[in-house]
Amino acid sequence: MLYSPEDTKEITTIKLRPVPFALTLRLRSGLKALSKPVMSLSQHSGLVMIWKDSEQISHTLETTFNEILAKRMCALPIVNAALSVQAVGFNRFGEDWLGVLITPWFMNLLLLPGPDSIWRSQQPGTKIDKHFPYGVFEFTLASEARIGTYALCSLFSPMFQFENQAAALATGQAALQGLLTEVEPRGVSRRELLRGVIGKR
Repeated sequence: MLYSPEDTKEITTIKLRPVPFALTLRLRSGLKALSKPVMSLSQHSGLVMIWKDSEQISHTLETTFNEILAKRMCALPIVNAALSVQAVGFNRFGEDWLGVLITPWFMNLLLLPGPDSIWRSQQPGTKIDKHFPYGVFEFTLASEARIGTYALCSLFSPMFQFENQAAALATGQAALQGLLTEVEPRGVSRRELLRGVIGKR
C-alpha cells in the first residue's frame, strides 16, 4: 500500500478484544498523494520514494539535510559555516533523477530512483556504474528515512575551498553541465571532470 508519511498525521490505535473480536482502525489522513513524496516497501532499504517532480525533490532533500546539519553535523569541524544546503538542477536522466546536492560538508552528484530504476531495491553500500555523455562514473547507494534509497558520487568533501554559496553553486552547476556534455570516447574520471569544471570558473 502506498502512503505519504507527511500527510498521514495520525494512525490511531488498533484494538483487539478476545470475545467478541473487534478491530478498530481509525485514520486521519487528508492524503495529497500527488503533491508529496510517496513511499512503498522495499526489500532491502525499507522504503522507496516515488518522486513527482524536481520541486518536490529539492524540498525533500533540503529539508532532510538541513535536519542532518542541525542534529548530526553542527558541532563537527568539517562544516563550512559559510555554506548552506541546496539541491541543484534535478531532472530526469533515463530512468533516474539526476542533480547535485550541496551541503556545508560535501558536494555530491545524486541519483534518485524512478519507477523503472534497476538499482532502487538494492542494499545501501552497493556500488553501481552509471553512464553519462561525459563518461562512466561509480555511485554508492545510501538511504535516509525521508528519502529512501539514493545513489551518490562525491565531488568535494570537505568544502573549505568554497568562500561562499555562490561559488559552490557555480561549481555544482558546471559539474552537472559537464557531466551531460559529449566527449570523445576515452577513459574518464571524476578528477578529470572536476579539473575541467574548475578550469572554466
